[in-house]
Amino acid sequence: MDVKRMRLRYAGTCSSCGSALSAGTTADYDRVSKTVACVTCPASVPPDQTQMVVPHAVVDQMTETVATDAVRPGPEVDKVPVLGVVDGQGGASAAAEYKRRHDARQERVLAKHPRMGRFLLAVFDDPQSTRAWSVGAEGERMLGGMLTSMAGDSLRVLHDRLIPRTRANIDHLVVCPNGVFVVDAKRYRNARPALRVEGGLLRPRTESLTVGGRDRTTLAAGMQKQVVLVRAALAEQRIQEQLEFV
Repeated sequence: MDVKRMRLRYAGTCSSCGSALSAGTTADYDRVSKTVACVTCPASVPPDQTQMVVPHAVVDQMTETVATDAVRPGPEVDKVPVLGVVDGQGGASAAAEYKRRHDARQERVLAKHPRMGRFLLAVFDDPQSTRAWSVGAEGERMLGGMLTSMAGDSLRVLHDRLIPRTRANIDHLVVCPNGVFVVDAKRYRNARPALRVEGGLLRPRTESLTVGGRDRTTLAAGMQKQVVLVRAALAEQRIQEQLEFV
C-alpha cells in the first residue's frame, strides 16, 4: 500500500482538512503524493488510484493495534544500507558493457567463419560503437580515482549508481556539506569544452555546448535528467526523515 501510518517527527498540515498536526502526532503518509493526513481523514491520493475510506471507529482500533507494535522497526529500517566513505567502482558498468559486446562479436565471427574467424578478429578491431564503451570506462575509472583520493569524513563519493527501473547509471555522486553533486564523466582527447552563444538581436538567443568545435549539447541535456532524478530522491529522503515509523 502507498499509505502508511506513522508518527510525525516534525509538525505538518493535514492535506484533507487543513488541520495543524503537531510533532509526535500519528498521521497517514501517502508515498505517491508525499503528503500527510489525519488518521480520521482519508489520505490524499492521485485521481487514478482507488482510495479506501475507513470508518472512524475502525481507525481507532487500528491505531491502538499499531501502537502496541511501536517497538518493532518497520521493514524499511532493516533495508537501510550502510555505505563507507567510498562506495562502488568507477566505470564498472561501462567496462561490463564493453566486455559483453566484445565477447558477443567474437562469438558471431567465429560462428560465421569457423576457419578464418580468429584471423579476422586479429586483423579487424571492434567497431567504434563497442570501443566507445571501453574509452568511457577508462575515463570514469580515472576520474573516479581522483574523486576517491579526495574522499574523507566530510566528502563521500558514490561511483556507478544504477538508476532504478532503467539500464542507465550515474557515473559519480559527491556528497559534502555544500550539497550533492552529480558528475558525468566523458573522455575526449585534445578537445576542450566551450559555451557557444548565438543570436540575441534579430533572432532568439541560443546557447550550446561544444567539445572540440562539435556540438555536444545533448550531453548537457542528459546531465540535467540525472540532476532531476537526484533532486527527486533527495526530496523523498527529506520527507522520510520527518516521519518516524510506528
